[in-house]
Amino acid sequence: MNKESSIEIFGVLYTVFVIIFLLSLFSGYCYIGKGNSMEPTLSDFDLIFALPVSSKKIQPGDIVAVKIKDITIIHRLIEKSTDKIVTKGDNLEFPESFSFSEISSLKKVIFVIKKGLFLIIGAGIPILSAGIIVLLRSKRPFFICFWIIKK
Repeated sequence: MNKESSIEIFGVLYTVFVIIFLLSLFSGYCYIGKGNSMEPTLSDFDLIFALPVSSKKIQPGDIVAVKIKDITIIHRLIEKSTDKIVTKGDNLEFPESFSFSEISSLKKVIFVIKKGLFLIIGAGIPILSAGIIVLLRSKRPFFICFWIIKK
């Protein structure tokens, strides 16, 4: 791999981290895919980014993160009424119904990085190392962005 390719790869990875950082500024949430209820749309280790929304801003077909007590369920919205929502995993046979009174948090999934956890783990150490080297050799300030995964 030549120097130009390395710089391009670093640029792409850094851009991904900057996007993640910017999402965090707008109260974004990041979830790690777990389970097969949303296969093939969502898989294990996908990074799932969601933003808080009101029930008025979601429509059937949207993928939503619904928090009930301490559990967050990420499924597709199939029906919405004034007092409840009905969701269903793409890989499940039966839907689930949740009343708005039991939902403590409602978020809309805005994008997904497929197998993104591996990207972050695999790229985190080289990016951090490269960032420290640039910081030490640069005469200008250099910022390294980190994303904290919220539950």
